[in-house]
Amino acid sequence: MQILLIDDDRQGNETLAKFLREKLFHEVTVETNCDKALELFSEESYPLIISDIKMPGMDGLSFLKEVKCRAGGENTEVVLITGHGRLEDSIEALRAGAFDYLLKPIDIRELAQVIKRVEEKEMQLSGENPARETQAVKRIELQANNCFLTLPGVGKIGIFSQEMRKIRDFAIKLYDHRDIPVMIEGETGTGKEIIARMLHYKGGSSEENKQPFISLNCSAISASLFESELFGYERGAFTGADPKGKAGKLELAQGGTLFLDEIGDMPLEFQPKLLRVLQEREFFRISGSKKVKLDVRVICATNNDLPGMVESNQFRRDLYYRLNTARIQIPALRERKRDIVPLAQMFMANLREKQPDKFRLITSAGKEVLESLKWEGNVRELRSVIERIFLQYNDSMLRGSYIESVIDEKSDKFSNVFHLELPETEMPLGEIEKLIVNRIMKLHNHNITQTAGYLKISRNRLKRLLKLT
Repeated sequence: MQILLIDDDRQGNETLAKFLREKLFHEVTVETNCDKALELFSEESYPLIISDIKMPGMDGLSFLKEVKCRAGGENTEVVLITGHGRLEDSIEALRAGAFDYLLKPIDIRELAQVIKRVEEKEMQLSGENPARETQAVKRIELQANNCFLTLPGVGKIGIFSQEMRKIRDFAIKLYDHRDIPVMIEGETGTGKEIIARMLHYKGGSSEENKQPFISLNCSAISASLFESELFGYERGAFTGADPKGKAGKLELAQGGTLFLDEIGDMPLEFQPKLLRVLQEREFFRISGSKKVKLDVRVICATNNDLPGMVESNQFRRDLYYRLNTARIQIPALRERKRDIVPLAQMFMANLREKQPDKFRLITSAGKEVLESLKWEGNVRELRSVIERIFLQYNDSMLRGSYIESVIDEKSDKFSNVFHLELPETEMPLGEIEKLIVNRIMKLHNHNITQTAGYLKISRNRLKRLLKLT
């Protein structure tokens, strides 16, 4: 859950924020001034705001009243804290719409209970209050204002972290410099083509751009066909050629963008020809005698170590330096954990368009599991996991056990992190033991002897635990 924490005590702020992040697994934004906090509130949706009352400038009570008067304020719970336990302040706070009123020093157990009550309202999916449920889901899906944009050929994407916002801003700056080649680097599944399209559409602000975006995957074209695919050819250029001739990708991209994916797989013998085109901004079709002036933005992408390939003579040094004029490095998903949960929520929202009753919220344990995984396949893998969960399970809550199950099936690997979601009522010890034992059985491919050895128990006892005898 997104929490906005406001207190002019910076040290106390950071201590409380650390507790909320590391112990209760919430996302916390810290501010020391109510006026600045109001600016944040107008830009981003917060299910919960925790604010001190006594602060320089606007005080907490005035802030509370201002929040409740603004759009979205009715969907935000505000908890006020103070070091001065005056009865008048508490009465006024509750009358103004405060969710609760806490005294300093804050009892973290009391605060945790207050937050749990807010979460229960967020997760109220029993159908007794469908309007409240809808509001809770909307708040979670809009955790960051202006973080969603739509790109032609891609659809809705989310920009949630500071790292990705910087990439978007850099793409916008590059938009007007069409003659500068751009190199996008990142692991498989990080969304290199999406960033290329973002540049083509000026960070998503130029959706009406009618100029072409032409993509060519260099690893999917054989060396013998590469030149004709890129440059095109005149009629009769070679046996089997189209008798009318054919325009290549460069011509098709005129006025727009040519995206060369997996540039590291471009045939070495063809690389000098591409370099010459980039330098002279003109080219000939195969068997052609007429120069074609080039008006194309060239964007390349790779998940290879191009500097290493240059050193081993697998990629031309001069072409690398030319392509690397403007460089965009996309961090792996595991390096920007703040993106993981919002991305999962976005994929869930997309899938709910066809299955509206499924997976409306993510449990705290579910968020913990999502952020603990390595995501070697990055955003592509995360989307695949969410899609598999929608296919295999039917629940209103995305739980950690569902994620772990799908990951285990997909990778056939055992996760050393085991998240056990306990029911609120009761759960017999034997059932807990059985869950853990079944988990360890997966590690050993359901081999009873190996599992018993791992647990340091007899085979018979293991069978009794599994109720196999």
